[in-house]
Amino acid sequence: MKKICKLLPVLLLPCPAAAADDVQRQDQLVWDYWEFVQAFADRDWAGAGRFVGPETKIGFGGDVGRDGLERVFGDDDDCHAATTRILELGCRKTGTGRDMHCQSPPFDGPDVVYIGPRASFRYNENEQRWMAVYLVCGGD
Repeated sequence: MKKICKLLPVLLLPCPAAAADDVQRQDQLVWDYWEFVQAFADRDWAGAGRFVGPETKIGFGGDVGRDGLERVFGDDDDCHAATTRILELGCRKTGTGRDMHCQSPPFDGPDVVYIGPRASFRYNENEQRWMAVYLVCGGD
């Protein structure tokens, strides 16, 4: 099947395996995002940390990873509450395949000027789950 899928893009035909991967990622996004938001809202840093990698940018101050997550959002109630509200609005999926990501708030994007809390998630092949690319409170 892999050899066939390598040839299909040349023939401009969709590869069933690639389409199945996209569907699986989209289905998994709902569960991973929900689990992250619940853990974040409950200040369960170990649970939320499952979706934060060592390169995840936290805020504008140079914090990264799980330590940065707890430092930035654990100590600032206003920042935590504002980011929780934005995360609970959901995220907007864009892209396909390996370029698929999800942006929160769902109305944020390249054509929108927005200075409040925001987050972005991308599927991580190594972890086999959706992971935060960045989490920003807005005024942190």
